[in-house]
Amino acid sequence: MFKITIYGQAPSINSLYRIGKDGNLYLTRTGKTYKAAVREILSAQLIKLPSELRGKPLKATFRWWFIHLWERNGNPVRRDYDGPIKIVQDALAEALKFDDCWIFEANVEKRKGGREKSVVTLEPYTLQPCEDDE
Repeated sequence: MFKITIYGQAPSINSLYRIGKDGNLYLTRTGKTYKAAVREILSAQLIKLPSELRGKPLKATFRWWFIHLWERNGNPVRRDYDGPIKIVQDALAEALKFDDCWIFEANVEKRKGGREKSVVTLEPYTLQPCEDDE
């Protein structure tokens, strides 16, 4: 099992993408900054994806720790469990130089904690034969 912890809160999905005049979807400065920060953190710690996980089916587990889950200063805080997935997954894939299409299964957990962070584990995944829906 390969585990990575990224401290701080991943940006909101609403702040990550914009639609250009050409109708295409673009990553915003916020998203680019986050991806660069993740790349820098992993590079500084010399973290690399183990060779036994590279180019093979993977199972990913995403765990988000938030200080405020429901309200902050009396105001509601909306923290969807799936909001951080894409930017964290893309940032890790880019920083670790692997293709996230190799993730075949993902589990997501949202937790209340004292320090905001994202914890991602990657482990081998065994492909199962397809079942017919007949």
